[in-house]
Amino acid sequence: MGLWNLRGRQDWLEGLPFSLFSDWDCRKSGPWHDGRDLHERQSFYSNLRCFWSGLGGYGSLSLPVLLLQRKIVISLWLPIRFQIPAVVVLGLWFLKDLLGGIDSIRGIYQNVAFWAHVGGFAAGLAACMYLRYGIEARIEKAEFIAETKTNQRIGYGEGMQGCKELLEKQPKNPDLHLKLARAESRWKPSEEARRHYETAIRILLNIDPRKAAEIFDEYWTKYLTVMEPRYQVSLSRLICKHIDRDLAAKTLRALIDTSQPPDLFMERAYLDLAKIYSQLGRGDLAHYVYNKFLQKFPASRYRQFAEKKVGRGTQMTSLQG
Repeated sequence: MGLWNLRGRQDWLEGLPFSLFSDWDCRKSGPWHDGRDLHERQSFYSNLRCFWSGLGGYGSLSLPVLLLQRKIVISLWLPIRFQIPAVVVLGLWFLKDLLGGIDSIRGIYQNVAFWAHVGGFAAGLAACMYLRYGIEARIEKAEFIAETKTNQRIGYGEGMQGCKELLEKQPKNPDLHLKLARAESRWKPSEEARRHYETAIRILLNIDPRKAAEIFDEYWTKYLTVMEPRYQVSLSRLICKHIDRDLAAKTLRALIDTSQPPDLFMERAYLDLAKIYSQLGRGDLAHYVYNKFLQKFPASRYRQFAEKKVGRGTQMTSLQG
């Protein structure tokens, strides 16, 4: 018995008297009657692992144990679709072949190798359990639910639960944290959503800095607050470069107005803010920030630089006067 992929059996499957659709693919799956193109339909086949048994007759198509974790959509060629647990369909399928096999023992001939089907089903199920496809099934089910449910206006709690299940195994997945953050803050900002936003931003700063800045823009809109200085300075620089200087200035101003301890990151925050004010043509505000910097960090190695800026600013003010 070997591993059989359904990609080459599309015509056979579509000829069934009713269509079975597994909802496990986290991005592509869905009823083919929704107009999905061939590429999307093939993603269903490429993910559906089945065992083809050479035990005689037609052989047996055994859906793995991971399908037991799913629901199946039955269309019956009608516009109305409904979901039932896959275990019900598979159970009826197995029972039909089992009863057919019993009838064949009793001498009722039907020209079908029922015992080949039963043996293939049992062997495929045992092999799937041995290969632990059930673990993979739970992960794929959670991925599908997280992908499809969290963006819904109603019933998104199931998607949030799927994200939380995945986070237990993938705690550093920024997309999962972001999905939870958006779902938790859909109606109003919450502390739980804020923690997920901040976690996603911290992770993205290392792997996709520009996206981290874009997500912070979303975070700022909802919370009007800043992160820890070591992250906020980097974020504000990215925002200044890729998004908006005014927004970068607002975030740095919010940071220096907090009661953070005077460390190197806070020094950079003051200097970056003064630089942005200068770029925006607000020399008066830049002069004010440099003065605040000298008061707050009298022993800074950037003191001489700030003093030059203040002196130059003072000269410019005198000339203008």
